[in-house]
Amino acid sequence: SISELLRHVLGLPSNISSGAAPFKPDDIDSRLYTYRPCAFRILLFFLAYQIKNLYDTIVWADGPEFIFHHILASATAVAAMHSSVGHYYCIFFMGISETSTGILCLLANFDEHHGVIGLEQDFPLTRLVVAAFFVVSFIAIRVIVWPIYARWFWMDVSKAVKRNSETDTPLKKKLLRCTSMTCAGLSALQVLWLGEIFRLGYAELQKSI
Repeated sequence: SISELLRHVLGLPSNISSGAAPFKPDDIDSRLYTYRPCAFRILLFFLAYQIKNLYDTIVWADGPEFIFHHILASATAVAAMHSSVGHYYCIFFMGISETSTGILCLLANFDEHHGVIGLEQDFPLTRLVVAAFFVVSFIAIRVIVWPIYARWFWMDVSKAVKRNSETDTPLKKKLLRCTSMTCAGLSALQVLWLGEIFRLGYAELQKSI
């Protein structure tokens, strides 16, 4: 499972630079319907984290867009775990893409309201470094790579729902359509959050001038 995750990570630069998908175009069943232990474990951790985040979002009143994200992401994870649909893509969307989330969790410790009291004042440079890593990772993974994987996923889904195959049962086709719409909704949130990052970054820049 670790080797499978590494293949996704190490394969990204060459796939993106060439513009080609990192797989055989006709091997749709393997990508959409094959159970992958690595993906299942990623989904399990992802689901637990989303449930915890949903609780925190409600308690701390983070906003409706975060509630929407956590519910949508949790439902998608449950569906993927139960049906094994889309495990190939789950490795990226629920695993690799969460790299920036891990960095954001570190950055949250420096928050003046909800973080560790005094940490921002004692380690201002560390806070800036962590913030810079978060912005770079978010843009690299969720702004540049995310749309590429989303496009590959939508291409596979489009082919699967149109063909007549024994593996493409009505239930699986419904799951694929729902997951495709979920991917579109979550993709839109990435754009929304990118705007929020720029807004907060500009505010921080104004404070330092």
